[in-house]
Amino acid sequence: MKKIKCIISIIVLLIILSGCTVKSDVVVNYDGKVSEKVTFDAPSSGLSESDFNNRYNMTLKYYKDALDTRKYKSSIIYGKENGSVVLTNSFDNICEFINKTVFSQYIYKHISCTETENYYEIKNETGHIAYCSDCNTWPVLDKVEFNLTLPINAEENNADSVNKKTYTWKFDSTTSDDKGLYIKINKKDFKKNAEKEENKNKVISGIKNNSYIFIFVILALVIVIVGKVLYDKYKNNKLEY
Repeated sequence: MKKIKCIISIIVLLIILSGCTVKSDVVVNYDGKVSEKVTFDAPSSGLSESDFNNRYNMTLKYYKDALDTRKYKSSIIYGKENGSVVLTNSFDNICEFINKTVFSQYIYKHISCTETENYYEIKNETGHIAYCSDCNTWPVLDKVEFNLTLPINAEENNADSVNKKTYTWKFDSTTSDDKGLYIKINKKDFKKNAEKEENKNKVISGIKNNSYIFIFVILALVIVIVGKVLYDKYKNNKLEY
């Protein structure tokens, strides 16, 4: 029941923040950990920075418990014409992100993540939530952009566009409810890339450690040389005296 209340609260928050555009940036690191950043447009024309911050701080404060339950952090960015409300979170793996994020629910009511021996497979299980200007159950989001960045190339996908390893799906008021979201990730490729990155990090760490040793040796030599010079001067002065 607590989980359902949390989801409902954040969905209501989405409705309040759903002015024009929502951009969701999800990054899967080489070690499998996931970072999520959801940016809502927040019109600020005619508002001072303090008024803008007060308005959206009050909105976020009302849903603080729901956001804290899902471990979301928030920040408010002011701009003279347009500002934004940014919500961030992190997850241990891609399936945990799919299962625990509630912000995918402004695109589909349910997205699944299936993990097999060889693959991660992410896909929508329900139709796309169509834009509706007078709905009060789901957010009125005119434009939604979902970006998923992987450490490797996906095995299969139906993204609207791909930029290197970033897969982008876009939804707007004209998107049909049969539009799907699908991506398949090869776990063996994922593991190979992780091992490669770990080896690279070990090399970099080794270089850093050697650099620290080199700097320490140089400093020690400088101290010895300076000490020797000072001692020689002291000895010569003592003899002259």
